[in-house]
Amino acid sequence: MLSLTRFHSHALPSHSHTYICVVSATTLQMFLKLDALPKANHPESVVGAFYTLPAQEPVGSHMSRLQFFGVFLYPKATSSDIVVAISAVSNSPVGSAPSKVCELRDPLLNSCLVEDFLQSATNDNDNGVPPLQFEQLPFKHPLFIMYSSGTTGPPKCIVHSAGGTLLKHLEEHSLQSNMTQDDIMFYYTTAGWMMWNWLVSTLALGSAIVLYDGSPLMPHPNVLWDLIDNIGITIFGTGAKWLSLIEEKGLKPAETHNLKALRMILSTGSPLKPQSYDYVYNHIKSNILLGSISGGTDIIACFMGQNWTIPVYRGEIQSFALGCAMESWDENGHHVLGQSGELVCTKPFPSMPIYFWNDPQNFKYKKAYFSKFAGVWVQGDFCKINPDTGGIVMLGRSDGTLNPNGVRFGSAEIYQVVETFVEIQDCLCVAQRKMDGSDERAVLFIKMANNQQFTEELKKDICSHIRTSLSSRHVPARVLPIKDIPYTINGKKVEIAISKIISGQNVSQRGTLSNPESLDLYSNIEVLQNY
Repeated sequence: MLSLTRFHSHALPSHSHTYICVVSATTLQMFLKLDALPKANHPESVVGAFYTLPAQEPVGSHMSRLQFFGVFLYPKATSSDIVVAISAVSNSPVGSAPSKVCELRDPLLNSCLVEDFLQSATNDNDNGVPPLQFEQLPFKHPLFIMYSSGTTGPPKCIVHSAGGTLLKHLEEHSLQSNMTQDDIMFYYTTAGWMMWNWLVSTLALGSAIVLYDGSPLMPHPNVLWDLIDNIGITIFGTGAKWLSLIEEKGLKPAETHNLKALRMILSTGSPLKPQSYDYVYNHIKSNILLGSISGGTDIIACFMGQNWTIPVYRGEIQSFALGCAMESWDENGHHVLGQSGELVCTKPFPSMPIYFWNDPQNFKYKKAYFSKFAGVWVQGDFCKINPDTGGIVMLGRSDGTLNPNGVRFGSAEIYQVVETFVEIQDCLCVAQRKMDGSDERAVLFIKMANNQQFTEELKKDICSHIRTSLSSRHVPARVLPIKDIPYTINGKKVEIAISKIISGQNVSQRGTLSNPESLDLYSNIEVLQNY
């Protein structure tokens, strides 16, 4: 490994304005490239940032993100598709892949296959690889390039610093998780999700990480629990959607596995359902910490999450992260408890982006986070803070907040009620806006469980439960059956795009969805016409 890392650090280009893009699965080779990049850059380099694309995504979906990249490294398995797709990128690549490093099998300028790149660093060539040197770079030197999902428009291109990212991650791993060199961490993630970057940072504490590429349910649904037992994983991270899925499948790892080493389960991607807390503690392991964590690509870290020093309360994220001055504000900028509000950070924090690409005056940056309250970071999430426990409940994206007749509430409030119906598999609550923008109404879509029927009686029960649990103002104007609910590849419900579709707008960005064909189900629904 040292030989490969040393090789990468000298083989990868390190001149001014170098950007590196890798299309790869979650593999050791992928990690080696990340490890080599900070060592490859010289202090005078303007940018030496690293961006990953999960091999599972359709290649065409990356094109809006690849327009600025100069160097492409890609796996042999998808090289033909990638060559065709990248040939459409308008900017010519900057820099060049050294001729001694790889053989250009495909006629794509300044690019090479990962296998050729790695083959040049075999033991036979060790004598030709210079010694590993660590360059001293500034704290704010660019390290990672992250993108927003881009489901409703061009994705934001976010550049994060090496020092800010590492400092924030170390706080979350060391202080929030009490992680040490004795821990073995596994997060089920693709290389394109920020949780992959977050996972890799645990190596700075001397802990070990587990890389896994493949389905979490194949060749059988217990494959990840087998992995946890076989390796002795102590901290396991996954998505809230996956925990719901294995609960639906009736898995009970507490009865089938030892899980002796496991001490913490982390969940993110979407709010963790209250019933998922019951499932984990009743059917996985009773004496662990279940931490629902929340942050985002924008900060490549968490604003809130696990806290090993305090209790876990059902349905709540335990606490805000250290070093983040988080509050929940109403529309007038007042901090509120026990009611829904806008999640804000009132002071600077280490992992703020250092800039956006193609935004020299920081206009897009300021508009994205500081346009609502002057000098205050607005994350774009709706939340509620429990005044008794200090716990946080996430209520959905604030840009997707429902506001029928001037009453604001988050979609997650509706989900918490609807998901108690055993005959319902999933749901989606979005706003349908009038064409002139004068008003909107809430529309609730219901996906039924297998062999269950959507009936008028069920619709009345749903509305009754929402009215009793929340208020009459929360009851959706329309409750409709639907065959599928759209999700991003990272397991998040797609609300804003559906809101646009049922409001008569076009949505063209589909590359980041795991089931893009589901969007068509929401077009031209007869009962939603002429609103």
